[in-house]
Parts: sequence; C-alpha cells; structure tokens
Amino acid sequence: MMEDVDKTENGEVYFETEPGTRGTEPTLSSAVESSGNEEEEEPEVPWILTSFLIIAGTVSLGVLAMASNVSVLGYVPGTLLIVGLGVMATYTGVLIWEVYMDHQDEEIEGYGQAAAIIFGPRWGVVVQLEQSVLLFFFIAATALTAGEAIYSLAQEKVCLAIMALVGALGGWLLSFPVYLKGVSLLSALSFFCIIVAIVMNIAGVSQLNTGPVDDVAFPGSGTTLRRAFGATVNIIFAYAGHLVFFEFIHIMQRPQDFGKALYVAQAFAIAAYAVVGPVLYSYLGSDAQSPALLNLASSSAYAIVGWAFLLPNVIIGGVIDANVLNHQVVKVFRWFKWFRRHVRMGSKRADEEESKHIPAVTWTFRFYWMALLLVLWMLAYVVGSSIPSFNDLLGIISALFSTQFTYGLPTLFWLVSNYKLGQLRAKWFKTILNTIILVGSIFTLVMGTYVSVRNIIDDFQTPFSCTP
Repeated sequence: MMEDVDKTENGEVYFETEPGTRGTEPTLSSAVESSGNEEEEEPEVPWILTSFLIIAGTVSLGVLAMASNVSVLGYVPGTLLIVGLGVMATYTGVLIWEVYMDHQDEEIEGYGQAAAIIFGPRWGVVVQLEQSVLLFFFIAATALTAGEAIYSLAQEKVCLAIMALVGALGGWLLSFPVYLKGVSLLSALSFFCIIVAIVMNIAGVSQLNTGPVDDVAFPGSGTTLRRAFGATVNIIFAYAGHLVFFEFIHIMQRPQDFGKALYVAQAFAIAAYAVVGPVLYSYLGSDAQSPALLNLASSSAYAIVGWAFLLPNVIIGGVIDANVLNHQVVKVFRWFKWFRRHVRMGSKRADEEESKHIPAVTWTFRFYWMALLLVLWMLAYVVGSSIPSFNDLLGIISALFSTQFTYGLPTLFWLVSNYKLGQLRAKWFKTILNTIILVGSIFTLVMGTYVSVRNIIDDFQTPFSCTP
C-alpha cells in the first residue's frame, strides 16, 4: 500500500509512489497516475491545430464588434489601426516564441515561468497571478456573452441571468478534455462557427432597408477623445490571445513550427477584422452596434443562425481559458497531501528526464478535474452576474493586464534579455522598436483604465438582471 510521505535527499524533495520508485517535484503535466502505473505520452498538437487554438482564443465576438469601432474612428484610421496593431501583435507573438526557443531546457509552460526565468522568481509569481486573474475574468465574460446569445435565440423571452448560468454550464461540460489536444479539436469547430456567424451577419445587414448610411472616412468633430481611445482599446483587446501562447507552444509536436501557426492565425485575424468591420459599417453607419448581430431583428433567420453559430465559438474560447486556469489550480493542489492521496503523483525516472512521458489520466483524476472546473465556472458566473457593469470592470482588468501580455511583456522580455547579454546597442533598431511598443502599452494601460472607470460611472447596471 502506498505511503503518502514526503522525503528529501540532497536538498531535493521526492514523493513516495510505488515501492522502489520515487519522483521529483511533480510537474504540471505529471499530476496524475493510472492504477496500473502505465505511462503515456501527453497528446501533442500539430501546428495546424495550434493555429485553430490561436484563432479560437483571439477571433470571437470581437470580429462582429469591429463595425462599432470603425463607426467611431472612420474607415481610414479604423482600418489602419486594425492592420497596424495586428501586425504589431504578430511581431510580439514572435518574441514570445523566441523566448521559449531560447530556454528550451526549462520547457516553459506559461507566462509566469517565463517571467521567473527572465525577471526573477518574485516577478514570476506576480505575472502568474495577473494571468490567472485575467483568465478568470475572461471565463466570466464568456458565461455572460453565451447568456446573451441564448437570450437572443429565445427571442428575448427568458431571463438573461438564467441564460448566463446555462452558458456557464455549457462551458463546463465542454471543458471535459484534460489536455489542450482535445480542446484544439473543438477549436477547429469554433473556426467553422465564426465563419458562418460572419457570413450570416453580413448577409443580414445587407438586407436592411435603412436608407442613406452616414459612413465617414475620418472621425467627425463630434467624436470625443474618450470615445476614440475607447474604440482603439477595443481593437487592442481583439488581439489578446497572447495570454496563453506559452501554453500553446509547450504542447506542440514541434515548438519550432509555432511560427507557421502564428502567421496563419494572425493573417486570418487581421483579414477578418479589416474586412468585416468596414463592410458591416458600410451598411450600418453610425448605427452599428457591438456585436453587429444586434442590428438584426431577433426573429430574423439571419440573426437566429448567426447567434446559433456564434454561441459555440464564444463558449470554446472560454473553454481554452478554463483549461489553462484549471491546470494552474491543479498545480497548486498537488502540494496538498489529501490531493496526492486520492490522485497519486507520478514518478519520473532518470532515463526519462528529457522526455514528455506522463502517467495516464484516471477516472479519479477526471472527477477532480471536472469538480474543480464546475467550481471555477460557477464562481465566474456569480462574479460576472453579480458585479454591476461587469463588462466595464472587465475593461479595467483588460487595460491593466491584457495589453501588457500582448504588447508590453514580450518586448520587456526581449529588452531585459538583451540587456543582460550586452546586445542592446548592437541591435539598436529592435531596441528602439521594442521600447516604442513598451511605452505605447504603458500609455494604453493608463488611458484604457481611465476610459473604463468613466464607463462604469456612466453605465451602472443592476446585478443578476433579466435584461441586457
């Protein structure tokens, strides 16, 4: 019978598993063991499925909200910002990839570990906490958005708060895959769904008889700085998938192929945003809502089909966030003896030091996995539904953290790493470029927070409301 005792040797902690075996500190992917003590390889993801993961985590409701942003900024500034910020996000994604490849021996599993390597352990903890908070709020936003989709599909005859609960439960059920390989297959479905939703939205608004459209090339005199910057921040947030890029690279069959996945996904995102936003705006003008499906009558066939296909896309985006966050929760729980007693920790033999072999997932572990996910989704639903003006609060959280994960931290990683190597002057062009992006991300942090705080003051809402 297994003895649940921690032992130390040469200053290193070991966990007793089966007689005659021992394992070092359990890693994130070695948190479970099969009853037969059989080992299996963690399912690895090819680059094409990784591109679907990036698209699912990036292109969602935001693509149908671009028309609203273009209506504030005008065709020219709006399109230039969409393309320019997208290209910049592609560049910072490459910086994240370079950090991973430069530290392959450490097998970086997340932003926190990367920050610990480059900045030190304390900053690693800070970045890890920031990522966890942002992931949690994204899950809450997923539940609310899914509720709004179901509310529209039900012809606005149900309670929105209850539909948000249904959306959260749907996200929980789809979170069954333990590994991102399973979620990547869902992401391929998400890609198909967002394409259909886009086509339905464009087809629907093209049938509207709204008369002359007041579309403009540049923002008018009535556009305030606050509205213009708010629209700009929304475009920045539309490229917020970098939050989990390290996790995506870590589970790839060939991490060196991440560039392919990144370029394909970012090309699709930029093209979708740059085409769909202006096209929808050309039909709707200043009346464009966010998302543009709201411009269609809820009983319209285009709206029904559009919302029906947008719903799984939104939920799958939340499933990705929930998977990453739940792995972080398991990583914390592994230190509790009662958890190790019920979900035995795996061992790593010396000859497997560099391998990705992990113990098989048992049904006992799946029970804990789904139980933790249920708590996570329900907490996210309660937080999202109980906080007045939650979307504006999400704007503050995103302004504080999301911009930094997409633009600030990747450039800071590069600057600090090259400073330690004494190469900043030799690489002067990239030094200047990364510094400009870093300063811009800090400016966005300040201004985005200001805009979101003002929105909370102006748009106070009732908790657990039955209407949007």
